[in-house]
Amino acid sequence: MSAKYKSRGASNQQVGRAGEYFVVAELNKRGAFAVPFAGNMPKYYCMQQR
Repeated sequence: MSAKYKSRGASNQQVGRAGEYFVVAELNKRGAFAVPFAGNMPKYYCMQQR
């Protein structure tokens, strides 16, 4: 695919990262301490402590 026809929508990686941040924000809002993992950590998206 050439750069001329590049998709304008969000990539799967961008959507996944936005979902991770949404979950972390909801956990923090409900009183838990949660942080997202930025980087290549398969199967682990965030860490939470209540």
